[in-house]
Amino acid sequence: MGGGNAAIDQLEVYWVPIPVQVNMAAVDRQQSILDEEERITYRRYRVDHKKVEFMTGRLLLRKRLAQELEIKPDEVRFVKNEYGKLFLHPVHQASGLYFNLSHTERMVVGMFAPWKTVGIDVERVGRDHLGVMPTAFIQPEIDYVEGRPTPSLRREAFYLIWTRKEAVMKAVGLGFSLPPRSFSVPFSRAQEENDAYLFYTYSLPPDYLCSLAFAKEEVDKAPLCRLQQVDFLSLYG
Repeated sequence: MGGGNAAIDQLEVYWVPIPVQVNMAAVDRQQSILDEEERITYRRYRVDHKKVEFMTGRLLLRKRLAQELEIKPDEVRFVKNEYGKLFLHPVHQASGLYFNLSHTERMVVGMFAPWKTVGIDVERVGRDHLGVMPTAFIQPEIDYVEGRPTPSLRREAFYLIWTRKEAVMKAVGLGFSLPPRSFSVPFSRAQEENDAYLFYTYSLPPDYLCSLAFAKEEVDKAPLCRLQQVDFLSLYG
């Protein structure tokens, strides 16, 4: 992953599909890379697939950031704000090195950028959650989803808006403390913007939708995005 010692000067997104069958003993052996708080979180999960998602995300973060900091992955230290958003610990004295992480069933994505206000969300498109729209979407967003001509297109439209909203909530570092109905997102193209944010949305096989949001005031122009798949087994190697 990444380019050695060169600083991150572009938008990078790595996606890690998780196999159906996972050797949990191999996953458990990676706990040494975690700090104590992360190990407590890992062990608190009661189902294996959540443990795998958590560990895969931490491995992705630690290995990519360690390349930039020129240290070992287990030496990477994090801090988080009161809403849980992770940042590099000030001890690293690293400026212009920011990231965000998202995972859902059998998929982990990580975003790395030289800008602070960045967020990413990934969701599996197959499930129908249109019933939550009145509590999460404003009326023009609801109208757009309901106006799509087929059930599959309505689901895609729903997740386009949903992932962009979550990406904004994660970018500002507030999570669901920022009510999703308190702001709107564009929904017309894979790359779009509003007054405050740039949005990129990608389809990931077999049926995932991933959206990125980053503050327009922090970038000079819409950046290129380096999108790369990471092999699950190589990440654990």
